[in-house]
This record gives sequence, C-alpha cells and structure tokens, in this order.
Amino acid sequence: MSKYCVAAHNICATADFAPKLLYCSDDAEARGFRMIIMEYLDGTALDQRFNKGDTIDVSHSLTIYRDVKFAINELHNKNFVFANLRPPNILIFGTGKNCILTSLTLIGVEDTMWTVIHHQ
Repeated sequence: MSKYCVAAHNICATADFAPKLLYCSDDAEARGFRMIIMEYLDGTALDQRFNKGDTIDVSHSLTIYRDVKFAINELHNKNFVFANLRPPNILIFGTGKNCILTSLTLIGVEDTMWTVIHHQ
C-alpha cells in the first residue's frame, strides 16, 4: 500500500472501529510502499457473509449500521472522509464486537479532495 491514512486509522481504532495498528513503515523503508501490520481479529467481511447465503438478524443488521455510521461520523468530526465504504471493508463478528472498518486507504481531508463524497 502506498497511500494509507494512519491518522484516520487511529481515529477508528481508538473508538474500537478498526483493528489496532501495530506497525506502519514509512515509504522509504519499503521502496515506496508502506508495510502495515494490524492486530488479528477473527471476523468475516460483510460481502463474504452474504456470498455464503447466510442471513443476519435484523437487530444485528441495525447494530452494524449504527457502528458504521458512528465510525464514519468519528472520521467526519476530524475532517476525514472515508471513500472506500463497501461490504468487503466492513468486518463483522458474531458476538461481542459488532463491526469494524478495514482498508482505510481512500481517505481524504474534507474541503481538499473528497468534499463531494462527504456532502452527498
């Protein structure tokens, strides 16, 4: 990965909506790319859950929606915009923790590069 927003990742991780970031190299260390190491979390990407034909209880669906909305709001409150929100980037769990965001690569700062996405 060459474009990774560590600040946005840490905002989500602090609120428990992203895995803890264990290591992130600088671009020079990995020949122009960043090496990113996160904690392992045993969950399922939302798209994989539906590809298997599984269903999700309505109350769990609402909780996932609220968690994603909260995470996005946390980013917006810090003037970040997550432009990669799609089912493969939402990791869900059966019990306890409900969902987290992954692949925080397409992040923009409000009013500089992703304004149109933020205000839709």
